[in-house]
Amino acid sequence: KFKLNNGEYVMSSITAENTDTILFFSRSGNFYHCAANAIGIEEKLPVESLVSAKNNEDFIALSSLNKNTIKENIIFFTKNGFMKKSEIAEYNMARKGIIKALTLDDNDEIIRKILEKNKYMLKYQQLP
Repeated sequence: KFKLNNGEYVMSSITAENTDTILFFSRSGNFYHCAANAIGIEEKLPVESLVSAKNNEDFIALSSLNKNTIKENIIFFTKNGFMKKSEIAEYNMARKGIIKALTLDDNDEIIRKILEKNKYMLKYQQLP
């Protein structure tokens, strides 16, 4: 319930517990993580203040990682028509800084992310 400045918009939102890990995915195939309890309530923060991101990293998706989501799959789609499906548990790392979610060609980028809860249900997330 905070006021957005001109040119700002909400790109994505998730529900998370204080004990969750939040995963931030960028268009360039990188991902970063931080503890959900590092994010203030009703506080507007730049993602870069939470993670050690490269300059001008364009974040496009986020997910929460916890005991319930650890069994889910994540599927990425790229601009050039490629996809990668992996267990979200693969992104449960204690490393800081830049970590590659997937390696992309020079002119490619992630454009969509889908969470697969089980083989019969997909949760689709529209990105700008």
